[in-house]
Amino acid sequence: MEKEGEGGDGGYILPQDDNKEPVDQDKEDKTTETQPTKSYTPIYDWTDPSWPPIKSCDEYVRRDLAWDEFPSVYIDPEARGFSVRELLTTYIGVSPGEMHPLPWKPPQCDQMETLDETQFDSIPGIASRNTAQHKQDTHLQSQLLLHVNEGRVWPDDLGQRISTAIRKAIRQQDNDHLWVLYNLAGLFWRVNGDNYVAIECLRRCIRRVPAQHLDVPLVSLSNIMYRIGKLHDAVNLLIYALRVNNSEPATYLSMGNALQAQDNITGAVEFYNYAMVLHPQYKEAFHSLLVVKCSQLRNRNQEDNVKHLLNNLKSSSDVKDSSENVVENNPHDGAMEQVDSGSQDRSVDEKDVAVDIVKDLIKQKSDANQLLKETTKAIEDLNNSNGREVDIKMERAHKLMENLSKIRNSLDD
Repeated sequence: MEKEGEGGDGGYILPQDDNKEPVDQDKEDKTTETQPTKSYTPIYDWTDPSWPPIKSCDEYVRRDLAWDEFPSVYIDPEARGFSVRELLTTYIGVSPGEMHPLPWKPPQCDQMETLDETQFDSIPGIASRNTAQHKQDTHLQSQLLLHVNEGRVWPDDLGQRISTAIRKAIRQQDNDHLWVLYNLAGLFWRVNGDNYVAIECLRRCIRRVPAQHLDVPLVSLSNIMYRIGKLHDAVNLLIYALRVNNSEPATYLSMGNALQAQDNITGAVEFYNYAMVLHPQYKEAFHSLLVVKCSQLRNRNQEDNVKHLLNNLKSSSDVKDSSENVVENNPHDGAMEQVDSGSQDRSVDEKDVAVDIVKDLIKQKSDANQLLKETTKAIEDLNNSNGREVDIKMERAHKLMENLSKIRNSLDD
């Protein structure tokens, strides 16, 4: 957050702080000392193609996220008029503030109700669910716990509540609530990391859910596929979800996450933008948009810096070529030049090799950003050195260039 009183050129506020009104500076100048001071909050414009400025990136995005570190998504049926939290208290006879009687056992959906097939079982990640990677989704832990006693609940207690409610709904053939509970059970297992059981719960949700809410379990399934690296499956499930409901912001955020994981940053930005259009206060969509655009900006700035350096080196090489032409016209002076600057000639040769390597890295659009920085520094060192320093730095540059050559070859493969 920017400090109070700082200018708003390129600044922004996080979505949860959007309720603060910007100060009318003309009116503020006329206020007396007896009136309370209003704080000025800068407004960000995420629709501006030039947003964000690099200053904001340096301040708020200290590092690029890994492809699977973006915030997960869960569509809460409570937002669609279903009283999910009551199903874990009054529905099962547990008063608010009380614990569920012991023993506590988690909801094993595949043991509660048999199920043959769903229309989505042919999707590879669902078909091979028995081998699904065990991976916890900690992004959603607080959202899960907030279903009971404002988050003051043991996870095992919560699991038993879900299990008790599902068994009651099955006995009473309460389909209106059963799909909601299966969806919640899927969230429970996503947080706890057993993606096989999570998929089984969501398959049963798909069987029971009303057609107009089918996107709810599909988005949860797609997020599991995203987490375990089944990115193509994640995208396909989200396409189905958008056919059911094209106005759910969480679906667009999920699609953005899946696309950025596939290195389709342009597509990811578009879907994050759609999510923000539908829900301007969507914190997770805003943060994801900020991260990918900052990554874009840094990569673009780095490539521009390298290209600028290459142009400088090319100019240096042109000067060297001009000097050689002078030497050819004056052999005596040329001999003296070679004696005086032989080590500098070797330095230029090494710089030519480094230039070729950097060009190849740019063409391949490699993510080897750190090595690219080291290459740039090595070129600068060679360019600024002479005499005995060159021999020492040239040895280091040789090793660095060998490593970069290996990366280049692997990129070509």
